[in-house]
Amino acid sequence: MLAEEMGGLLERSSISPNIRERRDASCALFDAAGRMVAQAAHIPVHLGAMPESVAAVRAAGAR
Repeated sequence: MLAEEMGGLLERSSISPNIRERRDASCALFDAAGRMVAQAAHIPVHLGAMPESVAAVRAAGAR
């Protein structure tokens, strides 16, 4: 899955120990309408936040 590969690359290239060692990050793919297409299961607490975060950014950009 591409989102899992994104997470692996983020972990390997990060200088932050939070990301590199604790895997404290999330990766997801969204379509042009802001709908989640795929998400890597790195940190379970982040799983529900990604769609809401993208929706908030899209709403702020529409102003």
